[in-house]
Amino acid sequence: MSWDRWAITVEYLLAVALFVGFVVTYWVLTRGRWYRTTSGRFIMGFSASLAWLMVLAAVNAIFPEYPLRAVIRVTSFGALDLVGYFQLKLLLQAQRSRRRAKHAAVQMARERERNGYTDPADRR
Repeated sequence: MSWDRWAITVEYLLAVALFVGFVVTYWVLTRGRWYRTTSGRFIMGFSASLAWLMVLAAVNAIFPEYPLRAVIRVTSFGALDLVGYFQLKLLLQAQRSRRRAKHAAVQMARERERNGYTDPADRR
């Protein structure tokens, strides 16, 4: 194995340690409750995806051919597609709820104005 192949393999293994370490640490620090929030699910899904990609890269660097290699790769990239879909869905939901909240605030202000409501703080 050439020196650059060794260097890349070592870098993959370091990345595996870092990303898997992050996933485990996040799980421990949140006491396994990361799934209760949207941001927690996003962080865990994204980090676990990166960790799995690094595991795949390291295994492929160490063992170029192994049983079920094609099945594992296809399944892994399919799972990454799901994570990408989930990220896009979260982004669109956040934007939609932000617009709805802004629209509701504008409607409430118009309603107050129409009904002659004045805020006590405005009387000063």
